[in-house]
Amino acid sequence: GSEGSWDDSYIVKDIISHALSSFVPQKETTAILSQNDTTLFKCKILLVGTHKDKLDVSQSPHEDKERCKKEKIIIIAEQLKDWLNQSKAFPFIEVSCIQNFITGVDNNDEKDIVSVKKKIEEMISQLDSEDIPAPWLVFDFVLHKYAKSKELRKIGKRDCMDIARRCGIKDDQLDVVLHYLHLNAGTLLYYSDIPILKEYVIIDFQLI
Repeated sequence: GSEGSWDDSYIVKDIISHALSSFVPQKETTAILSQNDTTLFKCKILLVGTHKDKLDVSQSPHEDKERCKKEKIIIIAEQLKDWLNQSKAFPFIEVSCIQNFITGVDNNDEKDIVSVKKKIEEMISQLDSEDIPAPWLVFDFVLHKYAKSKELRKIGKRDCMDIARRCGIKDDQLDVVLHYLHLNAGTLLYYSDIPILKEYVIIDFQLI
């Protein structure tokens, strides 16, 4: 924005915190994951700052305004990384280098949109492959097929447990599987630490 520093903007921090909390387990979830392989739940995040063309660089001494915008984005990225590292609120997020962590986009510039797509493809190509238990994949497939057949946007935890059992997943493994499908696969949403949501598995992301 044009007023004050990014570091003083609690509105921006609140928005980012809310967004990142969708990927990161908290409280009870962290306790569950601590008993398992937490390396499975490392999230790589790419933050895209839109409306780069709206950045105020009128007070910059440089004539090259595009360069000024890039420098301002780098400063914002540094502040953001420092805040995330110091807050320790998101232990399962990998704060990548600036180039792979935050980028600015001019909504009216097709080249910027293409650059974001390329950056996403680059990040995907660098992901390490991992072995996923076959029952987890079967469960994910059956769960979504069940939801589609019933035209459900969310599925009750009890129904999920019944489906999981038929797929060879034990009751005490279900939360780990759901968190993996939420955090890594991104095929569903599951919040075990939010009372109003913990009894449901959300299939339709637009429901949130």
